Amino acid sequence: MWVIMLLCISIFGAAIALLPEVTSTIFWKVMVTAAISCALGIVVFEVWLRRVIGRRDQAIQFLDRITSGDLSLSAREIADATRSERMASSLRALVSNLERTIRRFGQLATDVVTVSQQISGRSRVIARSAATGMLPLCSAAI
Repeated sequence: MWVIMLLCISIFGAAIALLPEVTSTIFWKVMVTAAISCALGIVVFEVWLRRVIGRRDQAIQFLDRITSGDLSLSAREIADATRSERMASSLRALVSNLERTIRRFGQLATDVVTVSQQISGRSRVIARSAATGMLPLCSAAI
């Protein structure tokens, strides 16, 4: 970043030096002002960039928490950490979708257990029927 600043100041200095009305006193005053302005601009840009990257890091940390199974994030906690209403609403939607998906998988697991018990019960009935010789009667009735 500082290399770019030096390059820009050098180009600006060369352009100013080519102007015939510029004296050496004015040239150095302009160059010092340009250097200070450029340095201040770079500092402000770096501070802004770190804040933006910091917000993204917090959003990534929230996503890491969510993917590890922590769905206890409050809406206020999400909004405070992301500092972006769009990101906060997106993360809340993600959390609610994951909670709904987990509930559906829980219901699916319950249904699978129920069906498995029914199949086991029917297979025991068929096994008893086969053992007692009633299987041909059952298959004829079907």
